[in-house]
Amino acid sequence: MEALVLRAVILGVRADRSLLRRMWLGRQAHGAVAEARAIDPEHPRMLLQHGILMLHTPASFGGGPDAARPLLERARAALDPEVFSRDAESGPSWGWLDASAWLGQTLAAGGDRSAARAVYAETLEREPEMGWIRSELLPALDVPAR
Repeated sequence: MEALVLRAVILGVRADRSLLRRMWLGRQAHGAVAEARAIDPEHPRMLLQHGILMLHTPASFGGGPDAARPLLERARAALDPEVFSRDAESGPSWGWLDASAWLGQTLAAGGDRSAARAVYAETLEREPEMGWIRSELLPALDVPAR
């Protein structure tokens, strides 16, 4: 399971600014997520990667903020370190901070900056040193949308 999720992550990272690479590697990343989803449709890190992938998938292909939001909300809830199971199947507890950052970005991309700000504030309450949120994502909410 984890290997499929990590494969999707690597494929997504490799899909740089080239449209053809994004199309080719994006399709492969979606395939890896689909394989992982078939094994365990509620696997927290699969939900996280699926949400990130859907955020970066054009709406004309079924993606966008509306498609990503429920996946990232479920990932964030499932990865919350206060409730995340640390049994052998779940593996180590990581991913909540990433799910929080990506959920905030998804909310902002969908036009709900106040909800994004609330997610960021809650995350920073629990993890004040989360530099990505504090230094980049939160200040970006104050930049007028284009």
